[in-house]
Amino acid sequence: MVVHSYQKHTIIFLHIPKASGSTLHRIIEQQYPPVVIYTIDGLNVVESTNEFKSLPQEQRQKIKVLKGHMSFGLHEYLARPSTYITILREPVERVISQYYYICHNPKHRLHAHVKGQNLSLSEYVSSGITTAVDNSQTRMLAAIDKSIVKFGQTPTEALDIAKQNLKIYFSVVGLTEKFDETLILLKKKFGWRLPFYVRENVTKNRQLKENIPPEAIEIIQHYNLLDIQLYHYAQQIFEQQLTQYAGNFEAELKLFRLINQQYGKVYPIYQSTLHKSQSLIKK
Repeated sequence: MVVHSYQKHTIIFLHIPKASGSTLHRIIEQQYPPVVIYTIDGLNVVESTNEFKSLPQEQRQKIKVLKGHMSFGLHEYLARPSTYITILREPVERVISQYYYICHNPKHRLHAHVKGQNLSLSEYVSSGITTAVDNSQTRMLAAIDKSIVKFGQTPTEALDIAKQNLKIYFSVVGLTEKFDETLILLKKKFGWRLPFYVRENVTKNRQLKENIPPEAIEIIQHYNLLDIQLYHYAQQIFEQQLTQYAGNFEAELKLFRLINQQYGKVYPIYQSTLHKSQSLIKK
């Protein structure tokens, strides 16, 4: 019998925006019952985080998964031993995806501003309207308070703090560009069932990186120099994680992808049938 050393730990999924996190949310919800999951509301992060911090210890004791858009540090409020997981994304790709997601999502809080002023990608990044394009991954992993550290002011020492946190507190550091491999790592680390999925919250109608003007790429890189270094460090950690399971990893990954392709074909039919059934019940 395989012993998974983290099965008794509370998992903290630190969800970095536009890094395949929405899909991982659904996968986690397939692995654990709702009563042991606590989700930080992505639309009201500060309020939701404060609500979590104020929970009675008895309630916090029952949490086996804490997930959402949060900065590092909430493990200090958990009653059980805990471990973090996260997925990082190549910084330029992440910012491009975020821009087009805002442009095509009227419900996003920045949509009216970006579309109303007809901001280009370069103008959006350099406008200073959000710290989400200013070394955001480093900020979250180093617990940088955006209300204190404003746009363009991310301190260089934040990179060292973020790296140290990844090294010490995270049992799985995944990569968007290696999403399936990340899922197999999570399965092995926590004893999950096969984590079948259909991509969620995918940005539509976005330009590919190779079609973005070079000057826009340079602006994104300028504001994400720390994130670029952090991503390279995460890649090193990721490769080290893979070596732990070098024996049968590739075979398991290949089988998972084959089965997940079939799941992707069946899932939309299931969802459509479910929605029709719910509509009939409501009537």
